[in-house]
Amino acid sequence: MTKHDPDTIYDRLIGTLVADLHRRRAGHDAPREGSVFPAFRLPDERGVLCDLSQVLARGPVVISFIRGQWCPYCQEELASWKNAIPALQAAGTTLICITPETGGAAKAIRSSVSPEFTLLCDVDHGLSLSLGLAFHLGQAFIDQYKADGVDLAAIYGSAAGILPIPATFALDRDGVVRAAHVEPDFRIRAKPDDMIRALAVPAKG
Repeated sequence: MTKHDPDTIYDRLIGTLVADLHRRRAGHDAPREGSVFPAFRLPDERGVLCDLSQVLARGPVVISFIRGQWCPYCQEELASWKNAIPALQAAGTTLICITPETGGAAKAIRSSVSPEFTLLCDVDHGLSLSLGLAFHLGQAFIDQYKADGVDLAAIYGSAAGILPIPATFALDRDGVVRAAHVEPDFRIRAKPDDMIRALAVPAKG
């Protein structure tokens, strides 16, 4: 147990970080509603490559970028997606969660949620960077995490100090973004019901 008040320290660090990300318009260039989500291919937790086009061939897709199971806010989001699996299945929608974690950590995420979703590993944050969803956390935050036992370099296999902005996209079967939740404040996550509802509404035009 640390001797400091972790809530006070993290509240201050989060406030500074979020304000800076908003000032820099982090995530502004991410895919928007009405755009076609860029094609990608990523490995799953077993190392098997998965192509977005192949998943879309089966129907609509919800894509959620998370930081990893080490993050308590991601744990809450994963729990909400676990509860939403039946509704996603009823809507014929596939859930894809994308994390920078690999190996055993990625397998742990999959086992904690459901076999009925796809977990992909964004190695070295390549996809997040290409979509404008990655940012440098800053040394103060990195040091505080490490002091509290969260070593991002060990978790991600890189000392770059990069994290993804948690973001969620609902894609129709043509890959068009029907809803997008991109929020630099990583405490605020998309609601599964909103994503499912967006896919149920007929496309305009």
